[in-house]
Amino acid sequence: MSLEKMEHDFSTTVDEQLPIFQSLATAGKIDEALDKCYSLEKQTRLASDAISTGRLLVCIVDILGELKQWQKLNEHLIIMSKKRNQLKQAVAKMVQAAMKFVNEITD
Repeated sequence: MSLEKMEHDFSTTVDEQLPIFQSLATAGKIDEALDKCYSLEKQTRLASDAISTGRLLVCIVDILGELKQWQKLNEHLIIMSKKRNQLKQAVAKMVQAAMKFVNEITD
């Protein structure tokens, strides 16, 4: 198992941006919120900041799950888990977050 050292800590940036992403999503600007979230996720992933990356992946799952966008959630789970250099700890957090919505899916 190889451990990568975090190159840069994005926790402050993520703390500032997560409420913005959530408010965009609740205002109906889901795609804009996801785009901004993905942009920051790429930066955190490439800097090997597993904690911040995990928080962003959970944010994406929460946005789509709370809005009951099940098809989009499924697509994004696959996309996020297959990204190059994706951190296993972050993927584990994403899957745990997605599990809380399993019982709500009616489709």
